Amino acid sequence: MSQNLAKPGIGHNIPPALANAKPKREDAAYYDDGLLGIAGRIMILCYAGALTITAFTFFGSGEALYVVAVSIAFALMYFTLPILMGRVRATHDPRWQSDSAHRTSAMVDLWTGPILRREAIVQIVSIPLAVLFAYAAFSSIWTLTS
Repeated sequence: MSQNLAKPGIGHNIPPALANAKPKREDAAYYDDGLLGIAGRIMILCYAGALTITAFTFFGSGEALYVVAVSIAFALMYFTLPILMGRVRATHDPRWQSDSAHRTSAMVDLWTGPILRREAIVQIVSIPLAVLFAYAAFSSIWTLTS
């Protein structure tokens, strides 16, 4: 029975020094692959676009604008909290490694295994893009039928 251990290198979260031994959770190093730096910006723009479309669609209704304002406040918390937590982690967690080779590699390592960087970005931003297009379609239908 052979063990299926990940090989060290770019796109894998196991550094070469720990390749032959199974690292304990507290001993493992974690590399910043840069996915959220790219996909996070796209997600923020998609949700900002959807909320902007909603605000312009329901500009005449005070109740609807109140709901849009609450949604904007939620979106600010939704995106700001992970950014702040990431900065705290980068500052205080010695396992977190900001390695430029991992941030620019063609392959990234996900929970399901290594895949191409562009495929990972498509997986991350597909839902926010679908939400943006759905809001645009809903706004067009709402405007044309009212």
